[in-house]
Amino acid sequence: MEAFVTASFAPPIADTALLATWIAFWSLVTARKDIARQHDEQYGLYRARLEALLGDCGVPVSARRRHAIAVTALVDGLWLELCLSPGCFTPEEARDIARGFLASITSSGR
Repeated sequence: MEAFVTASFAPPIADTALLATWIAFWSLVTARKDIARQHDEQYGLYRARLEALLGDCGVPVSARRRHAIAVTALVDGLWLELCLSPGCFTPEEARDIARGFLASITSSGR
C-alpha cells in the first residue's frame, strides 16, 4: 500500500513537465463526454485498487471507499503542490505525510 501511494512522489510521476499534460487532460474532462467517461473509468479502477489494498491492510469494507477517496485526494494534492512549487516541500516530506495518513487509517482498523 505504502509503495503504491508514495510512488507518485518520485520520477517519472513527480515531474513538472507532466503537469501540463494533466492540466490539458483535466480541461478536456469538463469539455468532452468521451474524455469524462475515460476519466471516470480510470479513476474508478484506481480507487478499486486502493480499496483492495486497504482491505489487505485490515480496513473494514464499510470504510474502504471513503479512505480510498481520501488517499487519492491526499496524493493528488501533494503531487500537484510538488509540481507547482517544488521548493515548498520535498518528495521525502510528501512521502512522510502520506505514510502518516496511511498509518492513521490502517493501524486502528478503521
